[in-house]
Amino acid sequence: GFEVVAQTDPLVPDRMSPTVALTDPAQGTQVVRGGATTLRATATDDGRVTRVEFFVNGALVGTDFTSPYTASFNVLDSSQSMGIEVRATDTNNNTGSTGVVTIGVRPDPLTTVTGLVLDNAGVAASGANVRVRVPEVVVETGTTTIDGTSMTVDPGTQMGTSTLAGTMFFAAGDKGLLDTVVDLGPAGTLDVTGTFSLDFTGNNPSSPTPRSGTLSLTASRLSGLSFTAQGPIAGILPVSGQTPIEVDLPVTAFDAGGLQTALPLQGRSVRVRLLGVLTIQADPGTSNISDLSITGNPELIVTLDPHGVTGSDGRFSVAGVPTIYGEVLVDATFQAAAGAHLEGASAPAAPVRGGTTDVGTIHLAAAPAVSVFPYPAMKLGRDPGGVAAGDFNGDGNDDLAVTSGSEHLVFIMLGNGRGEFGPDGINFTVGARVPAGLRPVYVITLDLNNDGRLDLVTANIDSDNVQALLGNGSGGFTSAGSFAAGTRPETLAADDFNRDGRPDLVVAQRTSSDVSILIGNGDGTFRPQVRIPVAGGPRAVAVGDLNGDGFVDLATANVLGD
Repeated sequence: GFEVVAQTDPLVPDRMSPTVALTDPAQGTQVVRGGATTLRATATDDGRVTRVEFFVNGALVGTDFTSPYTASFNVLDSSQSMGIEVRATDTNNNTGSTGVVTIGVRPDPLTTVTGLVLDNAGVAASGANVRVRVPEVVVETGTTTIDGTSMTVDPGTQMGTSTLAGTMFFAAGDKGLLDTVVDLGPAGTLDVTGTFSLDFTGNNPSSPTPRSGTLSLTASRLSGLSFTAQGPIAGILPVSGQTPIEVDLPVTAFDAGGLQTALPLQGRSVRVRLLGVLTIQADPGTSNISDLSITGNPELIVTLDPHGVTGSDGRFSVAGVPTIYGEVLVDATFQAAAGAHLEGASAPAAPVRGGTTDVGTIHLAAAPAVSVFPYPAMKLGRDPGGVAAGDFNGDGNDDLAVTSGSEHLVFIMLGNGRGEFGPDGINFTVGARVPAGLRPVYVITLDLNNDGRLDLVTANIDSDNVQALLGNGSGGFTSAGSFAAGTRPETLAADDFNRDGRPDLVVAQRTSSDVSILIGNGDGTFRPQVRIPVAGGPRAVAVGDLNGDGFVDLATANVLGD
Protein backbone atom coordinates (compact mmCIF):
# COMPACT_ATOMS: atom_id res chain seq x y z
CA GLY A 1 0.00 0.00 0.00
CA PHE A 2 2.98 2.39 -0.23
CA GLU A 3 3.34 5.08 -2.89
CA VAL A 4 6.09 4.71 -5.47
CA VAL A 5 6.05 8.44 -6.27
CA ALA A 6 4.62 11.04 -3.93
CA GLN A 7 0.93 11.86 -4.50
CA THR A 8 0.39 8.82 -6.76
CA ASP A 9 -1.67 5.69 -6.22
CA PRO A 10 0.25 2.74 -4.70
CA LEU A 11 0.98 -0.39 -6.73
CA VAL A 12 -1.10 -2.37 -4.27
CA PRO A 13 -4.44 -0.73 -3.32
CA ASP A 14 -4.51 0.40 0.31
CA ARG A 15 -7.82 -0.18 2.08
CA MET A 16 -6.56 0.11 5.65
CA SER A 17 -7.78 3.17 7.58
CA PRO A 18 -5.42 5.25 9.69
CA THR A 19 -5.38 4.79 13.45
CA VAL A 20 -6.16 8.00 15.31
CA ALA A 21 -6.44 8.89 19.02
CA LEU A 22 -7.36 12.02 20.95
CA THR A 23 -4.60 12.62 23.51
CA ASP A 24 -5.75 15.94 25.02
CA PRO A 25 -8.19 16.54 26.56
CA ALA A 26 -8.79 13.02 27.77
CA GLN A 27 -12.21 11.43 28.08
CA GLY A 28 -13.91 12.43 31.32
CA THR A 29 -11.88 15.62 31.82
CA GLN A 30 -13.33 19.13 31.73
CA VAL A 31 -12.56 22.27 29.75
CA VAL A 32 -13.44 25.82 30.83
CA ARG A 33 -16.33 27.59 29.14
CA GLY A 34 -15.36 30.84 27.43
CA GLY A 35 -11.67 29.98 27.20
CA ALA A 36 -9.39 28.76 24.44
CA THR A 37 -8.71 25.01 24.35
CA THR A 38 -6.12 23.13 22.30
CA LEU A 39 -7.01 19.66 20.98
CA ARG A 40 -4.15 17.20 20.40
CA ALA A 41 -4.18 13.89 18.56
CA THR A 42 -1.90 11.17 17.20
CA ALA A 43 -2.44 9.42 13.87
CA THR A 44 -0.57 6.57 12.16
CA ASP A 45 -1.03 4.66 8.93
CA ASP A 46 0.69 1.91 6.93
CA GLY A 47 1.16 4.58 4.26
CA ARG A 48 1.01 8.31 4.93
CA VAL A 49 -1.52 10.45 6.82
CA THR A 50 -2.42 13.49 4.73
CA ARG A 51 -4.63 15.37 7.16
CA VAL A 52 -6.24 15.24 10.59
CA GLU A 53 -9.58 16.99 11.19
CA PHE A 54 -11.03 18.01 14.56
CA PHE A 55 -14.80 18.23 15.12
CA VAL A 56 -16.69 19.65 18.11
CA ASN A 57 -20.35 18.72 18.30
CA GLY A 58 -20.19 17.80 14.63
CA ALA A 59 -18.69 21.10 13.45
CA LEU A 60 -15.18 21.27 11.99
CA VAL A 61 -12.97 23.50 14.17
CA GLY A 62 -9.54 22.82 12.70
CA THR A 63 -7.38 20.79 10.31
CA ASP A 64 -3.70 19.91 10.68
CA PHE A 65 -1.42 18.31 8.07
CA THR A 66 1.70 17.51 10.06
CA SER A 67 2.43 15.72 13.32
CA PRO A 68 1.95 16.61 16.15
CA TYR A 69 -1.67 17.25 15.17
CA THR A 70 -3.41 20.11 17.01
CA ALA A 71 -6.33 22.51 16.71
CA SER A 72 -7.45 25.38 18.95
CA PHE A 73 -10.94 26.78 19.46
CA ASN A 74 -12.94 28.82 21.95
CA VAL A 75 -15.33 26.86 24.15
CA LEU A 76 -18.67 28.64 23.75
CA ASP A 77 -21.05 25.74 24.28
CA SER A 78 -23.58 26.46 27.03
CA SER A 79 -24.25 22.80 27.85
CA GLN A 80 -22.41 20.77 30.49
CA SER A 81 -20.53 18.64 27.94
CA MET A 82 -19.52 18.45 24.30
CA GLY A 83 -18.55 15.76 21.84
CA ILE A 84 -15.13 15.76 20.19
CA GLU A 85 -14.26 13.60 17.19
CA VAL A 86 -10.92 13.38 15.36
CA ARG A 87 -10.68 11.98 11.82
CA ALA A 88 -7.47 11.06 10.00
CA THR A 89 -7.23 10.58 6.22
CA ASP A 90 -4.43 8.86 4.27
CA THR A 91 -3.18 9.19 0.68
CA ASN A 92 -5.92 6.84 -0.61
CA ASN A 93 -8.72 8.69 1.19
CA ASN A 94 -9.14 5.99 3.78
CA THR A 95 -10.48 7.63 6.96
CA GLY A 96 -10.12 6.60 10.57
CA SER A 97 -12.04 8.13 13.46
CA THR A 98 -11.82 8.26 17.23
CA GLY A 99 -15.58 8.22 17.47
CA VAL A 100 -17.20 10.86 19.63
CA VAL A 101 -15.31 11.51 22.88
CA THR A 102 -17.37 13.25 25.55
CA ILE A 103 -15.63 16.10 27.37
CA GLY A 104 -17.14 18.00 30.29
CA VAL A 105 -17.61 21.78 30.17
CA ARG A 106 -17.40 23.78 33.38
CA PRO A 107 -17.69 27.49 34.19
CA ASP A 108 -14.55 29.49 34.76
CA PRO A 109 -13.48 28.70 38.36
CA LEU A 110 -11.99 32.23 38.48
CA THR A 111 -8.94 33.21 40.49
CA THR A 112 -8.04 35.54 43.34
CA VAL A 113 -5.31 37.99 42.34
CA THR A 114 -2.86 39.16 45.01
CA GLY A 115 0.27 41.30 45.10
CA LEU A 116 2.27 44.03 46.82
CA VAL A 117 2.42 47.74 45.89
CA LEU A 118 5.46 49.88 46.81
CA ASP A 119 5.73 53.63 46.30
CA ASN A 120 8.68 55.39 44.64
CA ALA A 121 10.65 55.26 47.90
CA GLY A 122 10.18 51.50 48.22
CA VAL A 123 7.64 51.88 51.05
CA ALA A 124 4.39 49.92 51.19
CA ALA A 125 1.67 52.05 49.52
CA SER A 126 -1.36 51.97 51.81
CA GLY A 127 -4.61 52.89 50.07
CA ALA A 128 -3.37 52.45 46.51
CA ASN A 129 -6.05 51.63 43.91
CA VAL A 130 -5.54 48.45 41.92
CA ARG A 131 -7.50 47.22 38.91
CA VAL A 132 -7.15 43.93 37.03
CA ARG A 133 -7.18 44.35 33.26
CA VAL A 134 -10.17 42.57 31.70
CA PRO A 135 -11.21 43.09 28.06
CA GLU A 136 -14.59 44.27 26.89
CA VAL A 137 -16.79 41.56 25.41
CA VAL A 138 -19.52 42.13 22.81
CA VAL A 139 -22.22 39.83 24.07
CA GLU A 140 -25.30 40.65 22.02
CA THR A 141 -26.23 42.54 18.89
CA GLY A 142 -29.76 43.84 18.55
CA THR A 143 -32.27 45.46 16.25
CA THR A 144 -34.38 48.46 17.13
CA THR A 145 -37.97 49.21 16.19
CA ILE A 146 -39.38 52.35 17.79
CA ASP A 147 -42.45 54.24 16.55
CA GLY A 148 -43.55 57.75 17.46
CA THR A 149 -46.91 59.44 17.64
CA SER A 150 -47.76 62.24 15.22
CA MET A 151 -46.23 65.60 16.14
CA THR A 152 -48.16 68.85 16.19
CA VAL A 153 -46.22 72.10 16.31
CA ASP A 154 -47.21 74.61 19.00
CA PRO A 155 -47.92 77.93 17.18
CA GLY A 156 -46.38 79.92 20.02
CA THR A 157 -43.17 78.02 20.69
CA GLN A 158 -42.73 76.48 17.22
CA MET A 159 -41.78 73.27 19.03
CA GLY A 160 -43.19 69.81 18.46
CA THR A 161 -42.85 66.65 20.51
CA SER A 162 -43.55 63.03 19.64
CA THR A 163 -44.03 60.29 22.24
CA LEU A 164 -41.99 57.19 21.48
CA ALA A 165 -42.61 53.54 22.26
CA GLY A 166 -41.07 50.36 20.94
CA THR A 167 -38.57 47.58 21.56
CA MET A 168 -34.93 46.63 21.17
CA PHE A 169 -34.63 42.94 20.41
CA PHE A 170 -31.32 41.22 21.03
CA ALA A 171 -30.42 37.97 19.31
CA ALA A 172 -29.69 34.98 21.51
CA GLY A 173 -26.44 33.10 21.24
CA ASP A 174 -23.67 31.33 23.13
CA LYS A 175 -21.33 33.91 24.50
CA GLY A 176 -19.51 31.96 27.14
CA LEU A 177 -18.93 33.10 30.68
CA LEU A 178 -20.51 36.54 30.39
CA ASP A 179 -23.70 35.54 28.61
CA THR A 180 -26.02 35.67 31.57
CA VAL A 181 -24.59 38.88 33.01
CA VAL A 182 -26.76 40.84 30.60
CA ASP A 183 -29.17 38.10 29.65
CA LEU A 184 -32.36 39.80 28.51
CA GLY A 185 -34.55 36.81 29.16
CA PRO A 186 -36.01 34.33 26.68
CA ALA A 187 -37.52 37.10 24.56
CA GLY A 188 -34.31 39.12 24.49
CA THR A 189 -36.28 42.35 24.48
CA LEU A 190 -35.88 45.77 26.06
CA ASP A 191 -39.00 47.93 26.24
CA VAL A 192 -38.24 51.45 25.05
CA THR A 193 -40.08 54.70 25.79
CA GLY A 194 -39.09 58.29 25.23
CA THR A 195 -39.64 61.56 23.41
CA PHE A 196 -38.41 63.20 20.22
CA SER A 197 -38.63 66.99 19.92
CA LEU A 198 -38.04 69.31 16.95
CA ASP A 199 -37.67 73.08 16.67
CA PHE A 200 -39.60 74.37 13.64
CA THR A 201 -38.82 78.09 14.05
CA GLY A 202 -38.72 79.66 10.60
CA ASN A 203 -39.66 76.45 8.79
CA ASN A 204 -41.02 76.68 5.26
CA PRO A 205 -42.49 73.32 4.18
CA SER A 206 -42.10 74.20 0.49
CA SER A 207 -38.38 74.89 1.00
CA PRO A 208 -37.20 72.84 4.00
CA THR A 209 -34.51 74.45 6.12
CA PRO A 210 -32.21 72.80 8.63
CA ARG A 211 -34.00 71.63 11.76
CA SER A 212 -32.53 70.75 15.13
CA GLY A 213 -34.02 68.35 17.64
CA THR A 214 -33.47 66.33 20.78
CA LEU A 215 -33.93 62.61 21.33
CA SER A 216 -34.48 61.06 24.75
CA LEU A 217 -34.90 57.30 25.22
CA THR A 218 -35.24 55.07 28.25
CA ALA A 219 -35.16 51.27 27.98
CA SER A 220 -35.68 48.87 30.84
CA ARG A 221 -36.65 45.35 31.82
CA LEU A 222 -38.15 43.89 34.93
CA SER A 223 -34.80 42.89 36.42
CA GLY A 224 -33.79 46.56 36.63
CA LEU A 225 -31.19 46.63 33.86
CA SER A 226 -31.91 49.89 32.06
CA PHE A 227 -30.31 52.67 30.08
CA THR A 228 -31.13 56.26 29.22
CA ALA A 229 -29.84 57.97 26.09
CA GLN A 230 -30.12 61.62 25.17
CA GLY A 231 -28.59 63.60 22.35
CA PRO A 232 -29.12 66.17 19.60
CA ILE A 233 -29.93 65.37 16.00
CA ALA A 234 -29.97 67.61 12.94
CA GLY A 235 -30.91 67.42 9.31
CA ILE A 236 -33.26 68.58 6.56
CA LEU A 237 -36.89 67.55 6.75
CA PRO A 238 -37.58 64.69 6.33
CA VAL A 239 -35.15 64.34 9.20
CA SER A 240 -32.57 61.60 8.78
CA GLY A 241 -30.27 62.10 11.74
CA GLN A 242 -27.97 59.92 13.79
CA THR A 243 -27.72 59.75 17.54
CA PRO A 244 -24.89 57.66 18.94
CA ILE A 245 -25.80 55.72 22.06
CA GLU A 246 -23.04 54.97 24.51
CA VAL A 247 -23.93 54.47 28.16
CA ASP A 248 -22.33 52.68 31.07
CA LEU A 249 -24.65 50.67 33.30
CA PRO A 250 -23.28 49.64 36.67
CA VAL A 251 -24.68 46.22 37.51
CA THR A 252 -23.54 45.17 40.97
CA ALA A 253 -25.67 42.04 41.22
CA PHE A 254 -27.80 39.88 38.97
CA ASP A 255 -29.94 36.79 39.10
CA ALA A 256 -28.22 33.82 37.50
CA GLY A 257 -31.62 32.28 36.87
CA GLY A 258 -30.41 28.79 37.68
CA LEU A 259 -27.81 28.84 34.92
CA GLN A 260 -24.69 27.24 36.34
CA THR A 261 -22.39 29.14 33.98
CA ALA A 262 -23.17 32.42 35.71
CA LEU A 263 -23.03 31.35 39.35
CA PRO A 264 -19.35 32.29 39.92
CA LEU A 265 -20.22 35.86 38.86
CA GLN A 266 -23.22 36.35 41.10
CA GLY A 267 -22.93 39.70 42.86
CA ARG A 268 -19.80 40.81 40.98
CA SER A 269 -19.30 44.35 39.75
CA VAL A 270 -19.99 44.60 36.02
CA ARG A 271 -20.17 47.47 33.53
CA VAL A 272 -22.58 47.15 30.62
CA ARG A 273 -22.24 49.48 27.63
CA LEU A 274 -24.83 49.89 24.91
CA LEU A 275 -23.13 51.20 21.78
CA GLY A 276 -24.77 51.95 18.47
CA VAL A 277 -26.38 54.44 16.12
CA LEU A 278 -30.07 55.18 15.77
CA THR A 279 -31.44 56.48 12.47
CA ILE A 280 -34.46 58.77 12.74
CA GLN A 281 -36.89 59.10 9.84
CA ALA A 282 -39.61 61.72 10.12
CA ASP A 283 -42.22 62.29 7.38
CA PRO A 284 -43.56 65.86 7.42
CA GLY A 285 -47.14 66.92 6.89
CA THR A 286 -47.04 70.72 6.35
CA SER A 287 -44.97 71.89 9.34
CA ASN A 288 -46.03 68.95 11.49
CA ILE A 289 -44.72 65.39 11.65
CA SER A 290 -47.22 62.80 10.49
CA ASP A 291 -45.08 59.72 11.04
CA LEU A 292 -41.90 58.94 12.94
CA SER A 293 -39.76 55.80 13.18
CA ILE A 294 -36.38 54.99 14.70
CA THR A 295 -34.21 52.05 13.70
CA GLY A 296 -30.75 50.85 14.64
CA ASN A 297 -28.49 47.91 15.50
CA PRO A 298 -26.93 48.55 18.91
CA GLU A 299 -24.47 46.23 20.63
CA LEU A 300 -24.35 45.24 24.27
CA ILE A 301 -20.76 45.27 25.56
CA VAL A 302 -19.84 43.88 28.96
CA THR A 303 -16.76 44.57 31.07
CA LEU A 304 -16.09 42.92 34.38
CA ASP A 305 -14.46 45.39 36.75
CA PRO A 306 -12.31 43.54 39.32
CA HIS A 307 -10.62 46.16 41.49
CA GLY A 308 -9.53 46.80 45.06
CA VAL A 309 -7.47 48.90 47.50
CA THR A 310 -4.21 47.99 49.22
CA GLY A 311 -4.08 47.58 52.98
CA SER A 312 -1.65 49.17 55.44
CA ASP A 313 0.98 46.63 54.40
CA GLY A 314 0.63 47.55 50.72
CA ARG A 315 -0.87 44.20 49.83
CA PHE A 316 -4.10 43.63 47.90
CA SER A 317 -6.43 40.75 47.11
CA VAL A 318 -9.03 40.88 44.33
CA ALA A 319 -11.38 37.91 44.08
CA GLY A 320 -13.51 36.71 41.18
CA VAL A 321 -11.08 37.42 38.33
CA PRO A 322 -11.71 35.46 35.08
CA THR A 323 -8.94 33.15 33.87
CA ILE A 324 -10.22 32.69 30.33
CA TYR A 325 -8.41 35.77 28.97
CA GLY A 326 -4.91 34.46 29.58
CA GLU A 327 -2.17 36.20 31.56
CA VAL A 328 -3.19 38.48 34.42
CA LEU A 329 -1.97 42.09 34.64
CA VAL A 330 -2.75 44.61 37.37
CA ASP A 331 -2.58 48.42 37.17
CA ALA A 332 -2.00 50.46 40.34
CA THR A 333 -2.30 54.19 41.11
CA PHE A 334 -1.45 56.05 44.30
CA GLN A 335 -1.65 59.64 45.50
CA ALA A 336 1.46 60.15 47.64
CA ALA A 337 1.46 62.36 50.73
CA ALA A 338 3.62 64.94 48.97
CA GLY A 339 0.95 65.27 46.29
CA ALA A 340 2.75 63.29 43.59
CA HIS A 341 0.63 60.98 41.48
CA LEU A 342 2.27 57.56 41.22
CA GLU A 343 1.40 54.69 38.93
CA GLY A 344 2.68 51.31 37.85
CA ALA A 345 1.74 47.89 36.51
CA SER A 346 2.55 44.31 37.35
CA ALA A 347 4.39 41.83 35.21
CA PRO A 348 2.05 39.36 33.47
CA ALA A 349 1.29 36.23 35.49
CA ALA A 350 -0.28 32.95 34.40
CA PRO A 351 -3.67 32.58 36.14
CA VAL A 352 -4.17 29.81 38.69
CA ARG A 353 -7.66 28.50 38.05
CA GLY A 354 -9.66 28.06 41.21
CA GLY A 355 -6.75 29.30 43.33
CA THR A 356 -4.59 32.37 43.98
CA THR A 357 -2.58 34.19 41.33
CA ASP A 358 0.19 36.34 42.81
CA VAL A 359 1.48 39.00 40.42
CA GLY A 360 4.42 39.91 42.67
CA THR A 361 5.49 43.44 43.51
CA ILE A 362 4.29 46.54 41.65
CA HIS A 363 6.84 49.36 41.87
CA LEU A 364 5.23 52.77 41.48
CA ALA A 365 6.83 55.80 39.88
CA ALA A 366 5.79 59.36 39.13
CA ALA A 367 3.39 59.56 36.22
CA PRO A 368 4.97 60.83 32.98
CA ALA A 369 4.74 64.56 32.52
CA VAL A 370 1.78 65.63 30.43
CA SER A 371 2.22 68.63 28.19
CA VAL A 372 -0.86 70.81 28.47
CA PHE A 373 -1.13 73.39 25.73
CA PRO A 374 -1.53 76.87 27.26
CA TYR A 375 -4.11 77.89 24.70
CA PRO A 376 -7.79 78.52 25.39
CA ALA A 377 -10.51 76.30 23.97
CA MET A 378 -12.32 77.96 21.12
CA LYS A 379 -16.06 77.58 20.67
CA LEU A 380 -16.76 77.25 17.00
CA GLY A 381 -20.12 76.49 15.44
CA ARG A 382 -22.27 73.50 16.31
CA ASP A 383 -21.47 69.82 15.88
CA PRO A 384 -17.82 70.15 14.74
CA GLY A 385 -16.81 66.90 13.06
CA GLY A 386 -13.78 67.27 10.80
CA VAL A 387 -10.61 69.35 10.94
CA ALA A 388 -7.68 69.85 8.55
CA ALA A 389 -4.63 72.12 8.67
CA GLY A 390 -2.80 74.09 5.98
CA ASP A 391 -1.59 77.57 5.04
CA PHE A 392 -4.72 79.00 3.44
CA ASN A 393 -3.67 82.66 3.21
CA GLY A 394 0.00 82.34 2.23
CA ASP A 395 1.48 83.95 5.35
CA GLY A 396 3.62 80.91 6.20
CA ASN A 397 1.44 79.98 9.19
CA ASP A 398 -0.79 76.93 9.33
CA ASP A 399 -4.53 77.60 9.53
CA LEU A 400 -7.45 75.30 10.31
CA ALA A 401 -10.57 74.25 8.43
CA VAL A 402 -13.29 72.90 10.75
CA THR A 403 -16.61 71.41 9.63
CA SER A 404 -19.80 72.40 11.45
CA GLY A 405 -22.27 69.63 10.69
CA SER A 406 -25.37 71.23 12.18
CA GLU A 407 -24.75 74.52 10.34
CA HIS A 408 -23.62 72.88 7.07
CA LEU A 409 -20.51 75.07 6.97
CA VAL A 410 -16.72 74.94 7.01
CA PHE A 411 -15.11 77.47 9.34
CA ILE A 412 -11.68 78.78 8.35
CA MET A 413 -9.52 79.73 11.37
CA LEU A 414 -6.44 81.77 10.51
CA GLY A 415 -3.35 80.98 12.60
CA ASN A 416 -0.69 83.41 13.82
CA GLY A 417 2.14 80.86 13.90
CA ARG A 418 2.20 80.58 17.69
CA GLY A 419 -0.51 77.96 18.00
CA GLU A 420 -3.07 80.74 18.39
CA PHE A 421 -5.82 82.05 16.19
CA GLY A 422 -6.37 85.80 16.02
CA PRO A 423 -4.11 88.83 16.55
CA ASP A 424 -4.23 88.67 20.37
CA GLY A 425 -4.03 84.90 20.63
CA ILE A 426 -7.31 84.80 22.55
CA ASN A 427 -10.12 86.09 20.34
CA PHE A 428 -9.71 84.00 17.24
CA THR A 429 -10.81 85.29 13.87
CA VAL A 430 -12.73 83.30 11.30
CA GLY A 431 -11.39 83.94 7.86
CA ALA A 432 -14.51 82.61 6.15
CA ARG A 433 -17.71 80.69 6.76
CA VAL A 434 -17.86 78.49 3.70
CA PRO A 435 -21.14 76.75 2.80
CA ALA A 436 -20.76 73.02 2.30
CA GLY A 437 -23.22 70.19 1.69
CA LEU A 438 -25.66 68.79 4.21
CA ARG A 439 -23.82 67.96 7.46
CA PRO A 440 -20.14 67.93 6.45
CA VAL A 441 -18.35 65.51 8.79
CA TYR A 442 -14.87 65.27 7.24
CA VAL A 443 -12.53 67.64 5.39
CA ILE A 444 -9.16 67.28 3.65
CA THR A 445 -6.74 69.80 2.11
CA LEU A 446 -5.07 69.44 -1.29
CA ASP A 447 -4.41 71.44 -4.47
CA LEU A 448 -7.21 70.40 -6.82
CA ASN A 449 -6.45 72.67 -9.77
CA ASN A 450 -2.64 72.95 -9.61
CA ASP A 451 -2.62 76.70 -8.95
CA GLY A 452 -0.37 76.45 -5.90
CA ARG A 453 -3.20 77.29 -3.50
CA LEU A 454 -4.70 74.85 -1.04
CA ASP A 455 -8.26 73.72 -1.68
CA LEU A 456 -10.71 71.70 0.45
CA VAL A 457 -12.99 68.71 -0.08
CA THR A 458 -15.73 67.78 2.43
CA ALA A 459 -17.67 64.55 2.92
CA ASN A 460 -21.34 65.42 3.48
CA ILE A 461 -23.14 62.65 5.30
CA ASP A 462 -26.73 63.85 4.86
CA SER A 463 -26.54 64.83 1.17
CA ASP A 464 -24.58 61.74 0.03
CA ASN A 465 -21.93 63.75 -1.79
CA VAL A 466 -18.57 65.47 -1.56
CA GLN A 467 -18.02 69.21 -2.03
CA ALA A 468 -14.95 70.72 -3.70
CA LEU A 469 -13.96 74.19 -2.39
CA LEU A 470 -11.27 76.10 -4.30
CA GLY A 471 -8.98 78.39 -2.29
CA ASN A 472 -8.17 81.94 -3.42
CA GLY A 473 -4.87 82.10 -1.53
CA SER A 474 -6.10 84.67 1.01
CA GLY A 475 -8.23 82.39 3.22
CA GLY A 476 -11.37 82.43 1.10
CA PHE A 477 -12.99 79.52 -0.75
CA THR A 478 -15.56 79.12 -3.50
CA SER A 479 -17.42 75.98 -4.50
CA ALA A 480 -16.35 74.06 -7.59
CA GLY A 481 -19.44 71.88 -7.22
CA SER A 482 -20.75 68.87 -5.35
CA PHE A 483 -20.28 65.33 -6.62
CA ALA A 484 -22.39 62.27 -5.82
CA ALA A 485 -20.93 59.60 -3.53
CA GLY A 486 -22.44 56.56 -1.82
CA THR A 487 -24.86 56.42 1.09
CA ARG A 488 -23.81 58.60 4.04
CA PRO A 489 -20.12 59.25 3.20
CA GLU A 490 -18.02 59.60 6.37
CA THR A 491 -14.34 59.95 5.40
CA LEU A 492 -12.24 60.46 2.28
CA ALA A 493 -8.66 60.51 1.04
CA ALA A 494 -6.89 61.72 -2.09
CA ASP A 495 -4.17 60.46 -4.44
CA ASP A 496 -3.49 60.07 -8.15
CA PHE A 497 -5.12 56.70 -8.86
CA ASN A 498 -4.83 56.74 -12.68
CA ARG A 499 -1.38 58.40 -12.82
CA ASP A 500 -2.49 61.38 -14.95
CA GLY A 501 -0.99 63.94 -12.57
CA ARG A 502 -4.38 65.05 -11.23
CA PRO A 503 -5.68 64.33 -7.72
CA ASP A 504 -8.50 61.79 -7.38
CA LEU A 505 -10.71 60.92 -4.40
CA VAL A 506 -11.77 57.79 -2.55
CA VAL A 507 -14.75 58.09 -0.21
CA ALA A 508 -15.71 55.58 2.53
CA GLN A 509 -19.39 54.82 3.12
CA ARG A 510 -20.21 52.67 6.14
CA THR A 511 -23.98 52.56 5.55
CA SER A 512 -23.77 51.29 1.95
CA SER A 513 -20.66 49.16 2.68
CA ASP A 514 -18.61 50.48 -0.22
CA VAL A 515 -16.09 53.08 -1.31
CA SER A 516 -16.53 55.56 -4.15
CA ILE A 517 -13.71 56.43 -6.56
CA LEU A 518 -13.96 59.90 -8.13
CA ILE A 519 -11.41 60.64 -10.87
CA GLY A 520 -10.34 64.30 -10.92
CA ASN A 521 -10.40 66.51 -14.02
CA GLY A 522 -7.65 68.79 -12.69
CA ASP A 523 -9.92 71.85 -12.34
CA GLY A 524 -11.68 71.00 -9.08
CA THR A 525 -14.38 68.88 -10.72
CA PHE A 526 -14.68 65.09 -10.82
CA ARG A 527 -16.05 62.41 -13.11
CA PRO A 528 -19.04 60.30 -11.96
CA GLN A 529 -18.21 57.93 -9.15
CA VAL A 530 -17.29 54.26 -9.45
CA ARG A 531 -18.40 52.32 -6.37
CA ILE A 532 -16.48 49.32 -5.02
CA PRO A 533 -18.15 47.02 -2.46
CA VAL A 534 -16.33 46.64 0.88
CA ALA A 535 -17.76 44.15 3.36
CA GLY A 536 -18.14 45.23 6.96
CA GLY A 537 -19.02 48.91 6.67
CA PRO A 538 -15.89 51.01 5.93
CA ARG A 539 -15.68 54.00 8.28
CA ALA A 540 -12.17 55.20 7.38
CA VAL A 541 -9.93 54.88 4.33
CA ALA A 542 -6.20 55.36 3.69
CA VAL A 543 -4.16 55.34 0.48
CA GLY A 544 -0.59 54.24 -0.28
CA ASP A 545 1.54 51.81 -2.25
CA LEU A 546 1.09 48.84 0.07
CA ASN A 547 2.90 46.20 -2.02
CA GLY A 548 5.62 48.26 -3.71
CA ASP A 549 4.34 47.79 -7.27
CA GLY A 550 4.08 51.52 -8.03
CA PHE A 551 0.28 51.59 -7.96
CA VAL A 552 -1.86 53.30 -5.32
CA ASP A 553 -3.70 50.85 -3.04
CA LEU A 554 -6.53 51.35 -0.53
CA ALA A 555 -7.00 50.21 3.07
CA THR A 556 -10.28 50.55 4.97
CA ALA A 557 -11.22 50.26 8.63
CA ASN A 558 -14.52 48.37 8.77
CA VAL A 559 -16.65 49.03 11.84
CA LEU A 560 -18.99 46.08 11.32
CA GLY A 561 -16.32 43.56 10.40
CA ASP A 562 -13.92 44.31 13.28
